[in-house]
Amino acid sequence: MGVRIKLHTCNVYIICSYIPLASDIAIYLEHLSLIKIVTSRLKLNDKLIVLGDFKLPNDSWILNDDLGCYIPFSYLLIYKEFFDGLHGLGHCQLNNIFNVDNKLLHLFFCWDLYLELFHLKISIIPLYCWLQIV
Repeated sequence: MGVRIKLHTCNVYIICSYIPLASDIAIYLEHLSLIKIVTSRLKLNDKLIVLGDFKLPNDSWILNDDLGCYIPFSYLLIYKEFFDGLHGLGHCQLNNIFNVDNKLLHLFFCWDLYLELFHLKISIIPLYCWLQIV
């Protein structure tokens, strides 16, 4: 799913997706081809943000201080074309949110490093508490 936000100086395209764990590599490559299509249609000042959960197994990321983004440090060789394709388009992993297993979540890819990602640390109220309040 995606949206286009029209601004005075550019369009901002936001693509949101979810790829289930243990999906066939063909799903990742199909997703990559769709990102390539959108990227090829961008005008000079347009921005593209890819949000989602890609559920890439057995990967790890490191922060590249020179680039200002996370780069894949290790991953299964079968995903090489997917990673090379994203980085070949100039997309970088800007997310800095780790899960409870200290694994970087693949949530935010963008080719404009001037965008800033932030998240709010909030307490989640369990659903049963919310239901009791209502």
